[in-house]
Parts: sequence; structure tokens; C-alpha cells
Amino acid sequence: MMRGKLMAISGLVLLGMIWGGGIAWAQRPAEVLRLREHLGLTPEQVTRIQELIRTHRNDVFPLQQELRAKTHELRNALEAPNPDATTVGQLLLERRALQRQLREKNQKLRADIEAVLTPEQRQKLSEWRQTRPPLRGPRRSLPGARANRLPGPPR
Repeated sequence: MMRGKLMAISGLVLLGMIWGGGIAWAQRPAEVLRLREHLGLTPEQVTRIQELIRTHRNDVFPLQQELRAKTHELRNALEAPNPDATTVGQLLLERRALQRQLREKNQKLRADIEAVLTPEQRQKLSEWRQTRPPLRGPRRSLPGARANRLPGPPR
């Protein structure tokens, strides 16, 4: 009975690992160039967005490292001969809190980038987000789960 519960939890954990660690599109230089072309960004806007991204990377790096460490701990805890449900549960909660912090920082980056845009550029970005094809194949997630990545510009 206990082993079955732990196997179910480990399945959920693996799903969480798949959809929980997305990276913001804006952290990739080629994506900023596509955004520049699609929205007609000025050189000043590109510079400001690059500064925002640099700051964002510095802010999230420690959280990403901590998330990797917690994921490793969780994997080890689940692979133990007799996994401790309390330890597994605590590690899941800690990972979830780190994912929430990363999601909030990604949302802040998105808002900061949008603040650099003109109203026309924001409108164009909004329209593009509604019509763009997915960047990857369909994401599988739990009901109510949301992706924590920023949308990318068209390719």
C-alpha cells in the first residue's frame, strides 16, 4: 500500500520535473533578435531588454541551482529501498516553492519587458501570442497546471 502511494507520488514528481523547469524564451539571444524584428524594437529597447534579461539571469541562477539540488535529493529519496513518505513530501513542497519563485520571477521579467514596449508593440505582441503555433509539441500537465515560460516570438 505504502509502496503504491510512493510510486504514484514519484509519477507526479516526474511530470512536475518535465513541466516545472521551463526557461524563459527571452533568455535566448536569438529569440530577442526575432522579437526585435517582429515588433520593430529600437536599439534602446533592445539594450534595455538585454539588461533586464541579464538581471533576471543573475536573480534566478541561485534558485535554479537550488531546484536542481532538490530535484536530485527527491530522485534519490524516491529511489531508496524504503522511501520515507515524509521526506518525499517535504522535498516535493520545497521544489514547488522554488518553482513558484521562478514562475514569479519569469512573470516579472515578462511585465518588465512589456513595460519597455510602446502600446502598439504590446498590442502586436498580444495578437501574436494568440495566433502563434506552440514552440514545442503539446505539453502534458496536471489539471490546473500552467506553464512557467514566456512565449517566444515567431520563427
